[in-house]
Amino acid sequence: MREPDMARPAGRAAARDAFEQVRMRYFRLRPPLRRLIHVAVLVAAAGLALGMGWSLLFALPATIALLGFVSLALRYPRAAATVAVVAAWMLTLPIFQAVFGASAAPVAMMLLALPVAGLAHVVRWVPPWLTTLMALAAAGVVAVAAGTAVPGAAVWTAYGAAAAVLVYRFVQARRAKAALDAAEGARGRDGPSGPNGSAAGRGARRPPRPPAVPRRRRSRWSRRSASWTP
Repeated sequence: MREPDMARPAGRAAARDAFEQVRMRYFRLRPPLRRLIHVAVLVAAAGLALGMGWSLLFALPATIALLGFVSLALRYPRAAATVAVVAAWMLTLPIFQAVFGASAAPVAMMLLALPVAGLAHVVRWVPPWLTTLMALAAAGVVAVAAGTAVPGAAVWTAYGAAAAVLVYRFVQARRAKAALDAAEGARGRDGPSGPNGSAAGRGARRPPRPPAVPRRRRSRWSRRSASWTP
């Protein structure tokens, strides 16, 4: 019989549970079987490209990149999310080329993603992909705004904005770590006795045991009579 009132994960929790199940099933496979699956995907991609008239020079590298991203996502999900943010940042190159024209500024803006992503993974206790996204978004907005007003200082201003966001995220990480340590310390002090060491948490004191009733020593004749059976 189904239980309609049973709590079921929904939204992000359901997606996270499904992803973890996929990861478990993937790592249960033996490494030779995983490689065989990758080769089969490459062969299928090549066959599809030939059948559709696509270029193999584009289909095979794209398939290899996709397989690499999937493997990275299954092993290191946070790193894969950061890579996705960096890839999306690379797609903004035409915007910076339109703002700065034929100069080194667009390339400098693209290169900004590398140190930002690296430092974002150094800052622990906060999601690194979100740190990367916040820093690059701030740098992009500042670069576009300053590029129309002060083109010479736009890149440096964008780098400064990204650095400010990294410092802000570092402060947030310290606060998150302090809150976690405080919660663990309170849990360790309370233990099984409950919060604030109250009597309700500690539980009432056990009532004293009743005194043991001394056993009367029987005589030799009573022991013999008790052991005799008619």
